[in-house]
Amino acid sequence: FFPHYSDQYTSLVAERTEARHDPLVALDEGGCHVLDREGGQRYVLDPDAPPYAFGGPARDGENEGPARPKLIVFDLDQTLWVPELYKLRRLPNYESAGPPGPAAGADVELLPGAEAALTELVTDEAWRGVKLAVASRTNKAPWARSLLKQFEVAGRSLDDLFEFQECYPGDKTQHFESLRKRTGVDYADMLFFDDARDGRYGNCAIVARLGVCSAHVPAPDGLTSDLWRHALDEYSRRRLAGEPTGVVV
Repeated sequence: FFPHYSDQYTSLVAERTEARHDPLVALDEGGCHVLDREGGQRYVLDPDAPPYAFGGPARDGENEGPARPKLIVFDLDQTLWVPELYKLRRLPNYESAGPPGPAAGADVELLPGAEAALTELVTDEAWRGVKLAVASRTNKAPWARSLLKQFEVAGRSLDDLFEFQECYPGDKTQHFESLRKRTGVDYADMLFFDDARDGRYGNCAIVARLGVCSAHVPAPDGLTSDLWRHALDEYSRRRLAGEPTGVVV
């Protein structure tokens, strides 16, 4: 970092990044370098990008990395696993969703693309610090919670992986209002995956209206590796370009 300040960037940096504690700003041919004095985070701004296009904390060896969401939220049925739990009418205690409930790997299968994405979140250091949540409208919440405990990726149960769990019937705006309050993450810093786009039972469209980038992952494949990468790329592109995030991608 160069030991001088730039007034034109300092207030903007404090507003647009996490560097809210008297940030030190230095300019050189590589762009605008920002140091959060208190938090110790480093940010980099491409000199050819607009002045609001901060891509988040920079990693060593990179001029500018992708903009990453601070909270990633997943639907469950037909997004992470199949079948949808309401279809398991053959199981005992269906009406109450009581025990013994569905068995992971037998009655319910984790989708391959979902498993790959979750494994990346667990094992890739680039995702350290990201918060993970589920938001489901299922009326079989006891079964959903049981399956989250049963399924594992990279040696961790999904119950352990998803720190925030909102599983109950109703409009998903309720789920996201709760997540915003519980996590402290703004809607624009969230990324959401769901198989239901719009219409009577749609989720992506109504959540997007809150300002959340919502990725549609349609049946029968749910979350695939291609859709996972597309959503991450589109979220990053919009954040870096200063475009609205409240869209369905």
